[in-house]
Amino acid sequence: MSGGPPHGGPPYEEAVDPHSKAMIGYIDSAALMRCVTGVFDDAELAAAIQEHVDNGRAFGYILQAMKAFMLQRVEQCDAAVALSSVTA
Repeated sequence: MSGGPPHGGPPYEEAVDPHSKAMIGYIDSAALMRCVTGVFDDAELAAAIQEHVDNGRAFGYILQAMKAFMLQRVEQCDAAVALSSVTA
C-alpha cells in the first residue's frame, strides 16, 4: 500500500512503525464492521466478520478469522488493480 489514503492522512508506510513490538489486545468488532461498511463500502466483508463474531468463539479465534478475511480482501484488491492496469 503506498500513497496517502483518501481521507488525507499519512501513507501507510509513514503511519506504522515496522520495528514496533506493540500488540493488539482487543478489537471492537462492531466498530470494525462499521468501518468496513461505512469507509470501505464492503458489506460482504462486514457480514463475514459478523458471522464469526456471532458464533460465540473466543476472541483469539475471531481475531484470526477477521485477519484472514481482511488479508483475502487485500489480495483480491491487489489482483483487481493489477488486472485494471493491464487492461488500461
